[in-house]
Amino acid sequence: LLLTQILQCNSYRTDNCVDLLPINSTPPTEPSMSPSPSPTPGIAPQNSNNSQLNETGCPPPSRNYYTDEAKSFSVGWIATWSVLCFLSTLLTIITFLIKPSRFEYPWRPIVYLSVCFNLHAIGYFFALILGRTIITCPGNEYVTTTISWDWEHVPCLLVFGFLYYSMMAAFLWWLTLTLSWFLASGLKWSNEAIGHLAPFYHVISWVIPLLMVISLVAARVVSADELTGVCFIVRDNLSPSFYALLIGVVIPLMLFLVIGIIFLTIGLISVCRIHSILRLKGQEKETIVLEKLIIRIGVFVSVYIVPATVVIGCFCYELDQQPNWSTIEESEDCDSCQTPNPTIFMVRIFMFLLIGILTGVWIWSKKTLTSWRDLGNKFQGCCVTSTPHHMPSSGSSISTG
Repeated sequence: LLLTQILQCNSYRTDNCVDLLPINSTPPTEPSMSPSPSPTPGIAPQNSNNSQLNETGCPPPSRNYYTDEAKSFSVGWIATWSVLCFLSTLLTIITFLIKPSRFEYPWRPIVYLSVCFNLHAIGYFFALILGRTIITCPGNEYVTTTISWDWEHVPCLLVFGFLYYSMMAAFLWWLTLTLSWFLASGLKWSNEAIGHLAPFYHVISWVIPLLMVISLVAARVVSADELTGVCFIVRDNLSPSFYALLIGVVIPLMLFLVIGIIFLTIGLISVCRIHSILRLKGQEKETIVLEKLIIRIGVFVSVYIVPATVVIGCFCYELDQQPNWSTIEESEDCDSCQTPNPTIFMVRIFMFLLIGILTGVWIWSKKTLTSWRDLGNKFQGCCVTSTPHHMPSSGSSISTG
């Protein structure tokens, strides 16, 4: 009987399995040989728990770190400060166009700094107009690190280009401003000599950020920010995002800021030394002018360095703490779970746009008011039509008839 059981082939499975089955048992069904689709890297698999969310919007549950209230607040927050930044920088740009001779080197980089922040505000406008779904979920797939680019991702890449390019260019133009200040005060270069290096300044400040944008897009490390609804370098659970945020954002910003502080410190020491010499010589008029210059430089330093340091600190917070974050679903059943703090990201956005808003402080002077008054007089002179000095009366016209 044992031999009979062994020789009955229909009692065995057909998938190369050699275990014995009872004679009266039903053979198991064959497994399906059709290949199952592999999940896209960085995107949560669409199971029964999150398929409904993917049909209606983003993000999937695995990325759901923020409440709807926090996301709605971020839209209003970004819109408010972007408008103020845009108007303030636009005022500086128009003031420069009215009278470019007022902004000679070493102060002209302030104008280009305003252009950078103006572009940054435009990038936020573009994202707000298109909406969160078009930017972060083209084709109903959440934009994450290592995703393959398609034409549907063009809005996301444009927003990233505006925001990242303008941020890096702004830091580089601030570095250029401090270098020009160092050449003028520390090495006693003339305005004309500093101006001769203008092509070098433009190549460094405009081309380097462009190359960085191209490199990051080619490396496929751009992803969607769930809180703000824009595309940027965002830390997620994949290692490429860590290196992208570290090498592409934190290190360059820290490097530009530290080098600029060094140039600025050397320049201030030179100016203070000149101030002491003038005071010893009794040149009160020159001393007062130099004191005003030192005060303006000190205000500008505070306006830029403090917010820029806070911005870098917020990026470091995301870089260091993101692996410890729990999603909203996980934190509901866990009292000790750590969730991201939306306030830190709102502070980062505010501080960077605040630099653009306060960049116009440098042009707040009587000369600016005079330039705008002259512009208004020119427009008034063009719009007012000249009237005849003598109008014939009706009586005289009748008498001549």
